[in-house]
Amino acid sequence: MVNFWTVLLSLFIFGVLIAVHEAGHYISARLCKVGVTEFAIGMGPVIFKKQGRNTLFSLRALPIGGYCKIVGETDDDEERDDSIINKSKLARAFIFSAGSIMNIFTAYIAFAIALLIVGMPTTSIGGFTDTSPALSSGMQAGDKVLMIDNTSIDKWEDISAALKNYSGQGTVNVQIFRQSTGEKITLNIKPTYVKDESGERYIIGVKAAYSKNIFTALSKAASLIWLYITLIFSTLISLIRGVIGLDAFTGPIGVVKIVSESATYGNTIAQRIASVLQITGAISMSLGVINMLPIPALDGSRVFLLLVELIKGSPIKRERENVFHFIGFALMILLAVVIAFNDINRFF
Repeated sequence: MVNFWTVLLSLFIFGVLIAVHEAGHYISARLCKVGVTEFAIGMGPVIFKKQGRNTLFSLRALPIGGYCKIVGETDDDEERDDSIINKSKLARAFIFSAGSIMNIFTAYIAFAIALLIVGMPTTSIGGFTDTSPALSSGMQAGDKVLMIDNTSIDKWEDISAALKNYSGQGTVNVQIFRQSTGEKITLNIKPTYVKDESGERYIIGVKAAYSKNIFTALSKAASLIWLYITLIFSTLISLIRGVIGLDAFTGPIGVVKIVSESATYGNTIAQRIASVLQITGAISMSLGVINMLPIPALDGSRVFLLLVELIKGSPIKRERENVFHFIGFALMILLAVVIAFNDINRFF
């Protein structure tokens, strides 16, 4: 349910992700000895500001964006040694892409922390369902499932996948490793048919034991990063091919609704925190990946123009580049309005 607190939480998440993004540009610029005249979180009137040695740090009233004003980025200031114009194409590409890199790194950390909070399912048995056929067959908590019939069980999801081939007749051979005795045991189990919100399927009535190993969490978080990257690109390809429409995308209004739902998901505070972290990671991934697309007004277009300069052997005129970004910005505003309209119709 959307209320004042969930809206505030959504604004906080947006603010953090914007700050992280702009911090990527700021840190990379300073590493490359490029000047930054202002680092701002938010837009509009200034609420708070502090002049640093070389940079004005400001917090602005509208939590809808932010910026890192880099010397030479919007003007041809070649006289200053710390102008980005005087740096190599590699350094400029690094500065332009650093915001997205920071967003992806933030997503990685958010996913890893969420996994550590709730734990990750292992192939060991943590418990049983009511009237569990596995328990009746002699399986014990702590047993590790190795194989079901001819299917090797390497992760918890493999158990459900292995049972999809079960026809309802006879039993399945489940090989386990009993950690209490150190022996391998084969059990004959007759799966039970169930029908619930997850669909119709056969189960052996087992619950996973969960691990909170930090190295496993970091590895799983890396897998989630790759999963989201492939998902984002497959969605964009489907959009280009006309398989899906713009109504498949969600903007800030829709995100507020999703954050509201995630903040109430689960039975414990820990589960709700983990849910919000997962949504935060997903949003951060979307910001990081989409911002690197060669679309005018996005960071990816600046990297793309550097590649064009490299190929043609001469810089692009600033006037043409500004027109390129202005048209892109106008199109992005139009797209945002369309997505916002779709969000209102969908969620409200």
